[in-house]
Amino acid sequence: MFKWILVVVYRVVYSHSIRNISRCPCGQNLRNSSRFSTPQLKILEQPTNRIRYRYRSEKGSHGGLTGENSSQNKKTYPTVKLENYHSTAQVYIRASLYTNEERPKSHVHKLMGRHCNEEGHCTVPLSDNMIATFQNLGILFVGKKEVPDILYRRKLEETQVLHTSFISANPSLLSVREESERDAKDMNLNSVKICFEAFVYENDMSYAVSSPIFSRPVANQKSPDSGELKIVRMDKYCGPATGDEEVFLLCEKVNKKEIKIRFFETDSDGHQLWESFANFTEADVHHQVAIVFRTPPYRDQNIKSSVQVYVQLFRPRDGEYSEGRPFTYKPKEHDLDGVEKKRRKISHYNSGVEDISNNSNNGGNSGFVGNHSFTSLADSSHTTQSSRDSNNNNIGYYGHSSCSHDSTKRENCLQIKSNHLNRNYGPNRRKANLIENSITLFVN
Repeated sequence: MFKWILVVVYRVVYSHSIRNISRCPCGQNLRNSSRFSTPQLKILEQPTNRIRYRYRSEKGSHGGLTGENSSQNKKTYPTVKLENYHSTAQVYIRASLYTNEERPKSHVHKLMGRHCNEEGHCTVPLSDNMIATFQNLGILFVGKKEVPDILYRRKLEETQVLHTSFISANPSLLSVREESERDAKDMNLNSVKICFEAFVYENDMSYAVSSPIFSRPVANQKSPDSGELKIVRMDKYCGPATGDEEVFLLCEKVNKKEIKIRFFETDSDGHQLWESFANFTEADVHHQVAIVFRTPPYRDQNIKSSVQVYVQLFRPRDGEYSEGRPFTYKPKEHDLDGVEKKRRKISHYNSGVEDISNNSNNGGNSGFVGNHSFTSLADSSHTTQSSRDSNNNNIGYYGHSSCSHDSTKRENCLQIKSNHLNRNYGPNRRKANLIENSITLFVN
């Protein structure tokens, strides 16, 4: 029943429009000028691809919708031109918002501006050069809760059925509410298109001059699903070629289910040589503004010198990328250099402790091997000062005989050793304690 009513209404409105156009001077001219091309609209300046949508509660002047080629030095705005129009009747261009779909439908969001009405339709007259420019437009964001009611009223208006009693008596019209709720769930509230229409007025009626034309999508700048991707900061900009380096990244708001971190390399001509994606889960995305990830391994893990690549955010839904940040892969030798130094120190220390322990157990007083191992761990500047302190107390720096006979001298010797270890290994108490315990074992 509902579909039948729609068909009837559509036929009535369509036939009425045809009759009106036939009576319209511009329509008559169009019919008699078949030798000319059909009038059509052309977008000279597309709107920018994103803008912050505004709520009704937000007051004051905000940044308007600019053109895609706008800059700080030169502002541009959405501009359209009507071509192949040969009538003298005044033409108006109307802009309104539609859904970002293959078959666009009227959107619940509205355009705001000086030439806009309550329905969100903005109308400007066509200039003598057949060009119309829309300046200082804004987009009014309608909340998710309001969408079903707005769609419901529109559907009722389309069928011209506004009498409540008739609606209650028709079970088929009751489904309009359910249909509106389904459409509300499917509507993308963070992306719209601008529909431009050309028409003339005749006897308080408007008549279309050409087919409508739609702009490119305009996304909500503050939405995680469609906003601009931007890396604010990273705590590391280099890592080993083997990958698996943990990195903390701060960014603008992202949707944790619709975000990836892409590593890529290009040649001097900008051609891509390699790409891979970082490893992280949804749990690693913190409040939509921070991501903890692990770097992927480089394509050649045996590189001999550092290689610079780039890292960027990637949103698969719309193919949006952030600006790339440089990241350097370093060879394995570079990464292991510090580890090898630590291994050499630990090995040197372990051999010294073993020699001290063996010497103590054998009761030998000559050839103090541990003296060499401890000295190798100490800083030369501190060694000189410590030796001076031990000489003032008539004690050898690490001499066995000086610390093994007289109990008073032995205590003084241990105190000097403790002071020396604190100066050299203060930040690493575990290592200092191990060495001090080994000295005590040897002295006793």
